[in-house]
Amino acid sequence: MNKKCLAIGIILLFVGTCIIPAIAQDTEKPLSTSRGNWLYVGGSGPGNYTKIQDAINDSSDGDTVFVYDDLSPYTEMIILNKSIRLLGEDMNTTIIGQTVPHDNYVTLSSDSVIISDFTFSESRYYGVWIEDASNVIIERCVFYSNAWGVIVHMKAENISIRNCSYRSNHVTGLQISGWGIKNTEVSYCDFFENGEGLDFFRGTGAIHLWSVHGIKIHHCNITNNWQGVVLQGINNANVHLTLNNIVNNHHNWYNSGVAFYVIFPPMFIDARNNWWGTPQGPNINMTWFYFDSYRTIRNVDASETVLFYGWRGLIAGLPHIFPWRNEPVPDTGP
Repeated sequence: MNKKCLAIGIILLFVGTCIIPAIAQDTEKPLSTSRGNWLYVGGSGPGNYTKIQDAINDSSDGDTVFVYDDLSPYTEMIILNKSIRLLGEDMNTTIIGQTVPHDNYVTLSSDSVIISDFTFSESRYYGVWIEDASNVIIERCVFYSNAWGVIVHMKAENISIRNCSYRSNHVTGLQISGWGIKNTEVSYCDFFENGEGLDFFRGTGAIHLWSVHGIKIHHCNITNNWQGVVLQGINNANVHLTLNNIVNNHHNWYNSGVAFYVIFPPMFIDARNNWWGTPQGPNINMTWFYFDSYRTIRNVDASETVLFYGWRGLIAGLPHIFPWRNEPVPDTGP
């Protein structure tokens, strides 16, 4: 009889220890799935923060900072120098920006960081700046009406940007620049109406690549931008622009949607299997110098045009555009 009572007591003690923490959890807060601590910004929980930077300052590597949308817009300039997850409640309503027009919103300089489910809007400079970082994921974010949406600069490795929307950013939606950039992947994103310019900044367009290595851009919609994709600089290598819908990006003096401005050495880019707006593929133009008038190499009355800068670009790039798709790429964008 004593053994039976002891067994029942142990079972009740175990059940109690499971139920009591569940009851004590603030039902407003999402349950943690990581090993680190969770810190909360906004919301109504006791001890929640009102500033994102304050929560980051109090966090440690491996923690998660979760941001509710009730205090949006968060008008902060944020330094993210820890290996944490920064998560918003909803990508459309958790907003960083709007009334801080003079600087970038998030400067990221740490390894193993995830940023997801935010809108970054109306920065006079950058929504997110990434440098001296590796193993970074940016996902389910909106970059709207900034000068630059995202800049990945100089030294960064293993960067994944996915399921994001870039709309009406004045200079460039996404810029990736520097010889230290390696293994960056951009996938399932939308780029729309980027690059019309801002004050003395000349607009580039949706995506600007400068002297990069190991870049993959796939399953993106790149439409109605000043230019769609610009590849520039020297020593570009292992650049893959495949399985994208690239249409109607020619609102510039070269009338080109994708431009390859490379002099030496000849760049090799895989730009095959894209949809260029028609089954006949893109128009193709060439120019010898910047601001020089272009020469028409191929005209099929397509809604998209590829521009090569110089004969090296033409020879190296032309074979890597064909074959193209005869219908839009499915399952693209966020």
